[in-house]
Amino acid sequence: MTLTMSFDGRLYAPEPRFDTWLEIEDELGSLPALYRRLQRGEWRLAELVTAVQILLAGAGCECDYKALGEDMVRRGAESYRRTVEQLLRPITGLDHEGMTP
Repeated sequence: MTLTMSFDGRLYAPEPRFDTWLEIEDELGSLPALYRRLQRGEWRLAELVTAVQILLAGAGCECDYKALGEDMVRRGAESYRRTVEQLLRPITGLDHEGMTP
């Protein structure tokens, strides 16, 4: 299953590499902690925009941070949140219900 994100009328299929995850960790802290916040509804809009911007950059989209944030506010952040969560699940080893490895 290929996960996609839509931005500015285009569809992107992020396939994060090691460097992508390192950049997200450098900006937002540990990946398991980010995954847990997304699962529990404790995420901040700024961190979701940051994670998505990094993931989209890896997929060839050099989107503006504020334009991406405005898109999330206008269309809703749920599809972005869900995609980031699904991309994080295998890398963190955490499952959906118990959030344990």
